[in-house]
Amino acid sequence: MIFLNKLVNGLDPEKFFQEIRKSGEGSFGKVYTCVQNNKTYALKKIHVDTEVLKDEIEKEIAILERIANNLPKPSSIMNFYGYFIDKDKYKELYYCLVFDFFQSTLRQIITSHQIKGQFFAFDLLETYFQQFLFGMTYLQSIGLGLGLGLGLGLGL
Repeated sequence: MIFLNKLVNGLDPEKFFQEIRKSGEGSFGKVYTCVQNNKTYALKKIHVDTEVLKDEIEKEIAILERIANNLPKPSSIMNFYGYFIDKDKYKELYYCLVFDFFQSTLRQIITSHQIKGQFFAFDLLETYFQQFLFGMTYLQSIGLGLGLGLGLGLGL
């Protein structure tokens, strides 16, 4: 493996592969749960097979870095620790983005309630809605409005 490392906080890309398990998959990549320095991270691994996709990923990274560098940010915006580029022995290119790890996504929580036929308590809905509004207000305040069309860590 060949790495181009753009991670912060002294994170080492090679160590992410020592303890890893697949935890999800989306249309543009796979998400892995990784442990480094006794902290759990989510690693979004995207296979880059076209120049257009590479450009889109690099735009997303630029936005994520802008968000990460504008402090303080609300707790409803997950931390982005950077990325590294991985080329395997077949010269396949992967962008690996590193985020905070969460046990479940909002989509999984909603689906679980639907399957069980449960309703959300009003105070829980209010909390989710407040977090959403705080996050969107923050993004607007740093010049990133609605309509980005990017994952931004919202479940791939």
